[in-house]
Amino acid sequence: MSASAKPVSIALVGIGGYGNTYVQMLLDEPAERGGSFEVIAAVDPHPESCRHLDDLKARGVPLFASLEAFYESHRVDLAVLSTPIALHAPPAASHRCHA
Repeated sequence: MSASAKPVSIALVGIGGYGNTYVQMLLDEPAERGGSFEVIAAVDPHPESCRHLDDLKARGVPLFASLEAFYESHRVDLAVLSTPIALHAPPAASHRCHA
């Protein structure tokens, strides 16, 4: 990644259950890989189910209870939907991601 390239912004949607895997992988990514991405938010109505919640908070990642609340004030390059499969359709259908 060139020095002038902007990192990909990521919102993690669903940080408990299977979402814990995504949180851990993204937080453990070595910085020496060039900062190719940045976790800018976590969205979950029950964030306390995330085993890495303290790590997210320590890194200053804001938490939102809903995608609607997140999209009121943010844009994102990539939203990782790690919610239960039955809950994927509504966020995917109403995506507001902007390049």
